[in-house]
Amino acid sequence: MRIRKAILPAGGLGTRLRPLTHLMPKEMLPLGGQVVLQYVLQECDAAGLDTLLVVLNRNKTALFPVSQETPCPRDPVTGIPSRNVYFANQEEQGGLAHAMLHGEAFVGSDPFAVALGDTVIHGGERSLLGRLVEAHLENGAAATVAAQVIDGPAISRYGVFDPVGEPGEVFSVRRIVEKPKREEAPSNLAITARYVFSPIIFQACRECRRNAAGEIELTEAMTWLSERGHRIQGVRMDPGQSRLDIGNPQSYADAFQKVMG
Repeated sequence: MRIRKAILPAGGLGTRLRPLTHLMPKEMLPLGGQVVLQYVLQECDAAGLDTLLVVLNRNKTALFPVSQETPCPRDPVTGIPSRNVYFANQEEQGGLAHAMLHGEAFVGSDPFAVALGDTVIHGGERSLLGRLVEAHLENGAAATVAAQVIDGPAISRYGVFDPVGEPGEVFSVRRIVEKPKREEAPSNLAITARYVFSPIIFQACRECRRNAAGEIELTEAMTWLSERGHRIQGVRMDPGQSRLDIGNPQSYADAFQKVMG
């Protein structure tokens, strides 16, 4: 079996990067010699994901030409580009799970990846998305999630894994705790913006507990799966690999320096 589909959530308004994002979507911001979205598309290419759904909002149509014109692999016989990109409009902002649910009809009965459109995985010798796909198929998982080590108080800004036993390169997960206090974090392993899911995640999103604001949290949906006996697993980033988050001015500046350095 091959996983070919991916959902790229890119509907956020980028409020922390204003006034830059009054002029362009954050996925269009330059990062070295490319824009942010181009790196994400190339990650998908490297993992063999050739059928993509970009979830955006109606004010971010500038992403259309970037998605279509970024070079990609071509069929060796016909020369036709192998990457197919589709778009869905997210009219309301309801978080990552809400954005992902816009791709349910697109996904159908196939397992699929999710790659946040405003985050780049930089460095390393192996494709992180490719490793997630491989581990997902090998272990028959319901959810396979990238993990990074976060030490210190910053852990409280992430979804944090509660691993089963001592976590190796690929490890089983009991639950994921959303933004815990530092002293209550079950580990120092945090979610890292790349996922592979089986379609049952959509049922989990509908039936899991909502947060205090009534929103669906993807971490709750994955815990719902685990509580019902489905395998949730984490995959550590390779040494030398880092997450570049284009979410605020400081993280954007750090990302630019990392790419150019």
